[in-house]
Amino acid sequence: MIDVRLQLRSALTPLAEYPRLLDHLPLAQTLAEGLGDERRLLQVSIYLSYCLRWLGDLERARELAERNVRMAEALGDRDLQSAAAMYLGVIHHERGDFWRAIELLRWTLDYLKEDPLRDYPGMVGLRSVFSHIWVARSRAELGQFAEAIFHGDEALRIAEMSNEPFDLAMACRGIGGVSLLQGDLPAAIAALERARDLCRAWHSPGLLPWVMADLGAAYARSGRVVEALSVLDEVLAEAASQGVLVEESLRLAYLGEARLVAGERDEAAAVAQRALEHAREHTERGNEAWARHLLGAMAAQHHHPDVPTAEVHYRAAMTLATELGMRPLVAHCHLGLGTLYRRTSDSAKAEEHFATSTAMYREMGMTFWLEKANAALGSA
Repeated sequence: MIDVRLQLRSALTPLAEYPRLLDHLPLAQTLAEGLGDERRLLQVSIYLSYCLRWLGDLERARELAERNVRMAEALGDRDLQSAAAMYLGVIHHERGDFWRAIELLRWTLDYLKEDPLRDYPGMVGLRSVFSHIWVARSRAELGQFAEAIFHGDEALRIAEMSNEPFDLAMACRGIGGVSLLQGDLPAAIAALERARDLCRAWHSPGLLPWVMADLGAAYARSGRVVEALSVLDEVLAEAASQGVLVEESLRLAYLGEARLVAGERDEAAAVAQRALEHAREHTERGNEAWARHLLGAMAAQHHHPDVPTAEVHYRAAMTLATELGMRPLVAHCHLGLGTLYRRTSDSAKAEEHFATSTAMYREMGMTFWLEKANAALGSA
């Protein structure tokens, strides 16, 4: 009965049937406790920690996941330890602790190095693919794009070996997210549209909120604003219907950005404020920094910039991003402040921030953003 419920997870998760899954796992936990079966109890607990992540309760998810790692170590079961460490790594990524996330996920990848196609009971997709894409996302947030691209490519290589649609969709989503952060929008759109098509063709709505959110942001930054707004409105509704709260702050920030591009400033400000509140409530510190940056951009881009408000948000975003090691976001804050000071005719400050942003973009290989910074510097 326990094993059947664990296997049901691999069917219910890609279908986004989270309420049904949460009906089965607590019962499996009770059965394992009654049997005194520590191994099965740990298997159930590992999946329960990830369910807490879906519900946006990252603090409880982290506490349970850390206990799971300790239990796996005590049992001497490296296979269970790899699964527990992997999920704990993803939870740390969501909380903005990217270095810790990489450390845990690398442990899982090292364990699977000789057998990347090794399956795990009840898991949707391969641990190796899953771990590579989350290492890639963490590396990208830190501005380590060469390493991020390597891990994305590895995820795709392994997914193509497995020839499983869910693995392929996960890999494409990971690659698309890295390209989005770096500013390679054509590559991001191509990868994310492939992920979207795989999810739809194989009736796997569970991955769609993450795929479509990144795709909506890529559309907005490419100037395809009408498509972006349609996609992002749809994805927020889809995530709400699934009861998925994790990364809601990022989805809201993407929508706020698209509305700002569309000239809907008041609507954008309201959405961005919701993104900030959600990120703070759910301890998504990296997304909190992104929301702060967006609020700074909104205050700066008005016909009559609200300089004090823009400065407060940009500097709060920069402080948090610096603490978390989010170098692309730090560079964006410098670009935003440079643009703000140019509009207020403070040429010395503007030139200082433009110079910092261009140097950072060049070092990270963020060509799209480097061109924007150079254009802004040239018109200063």
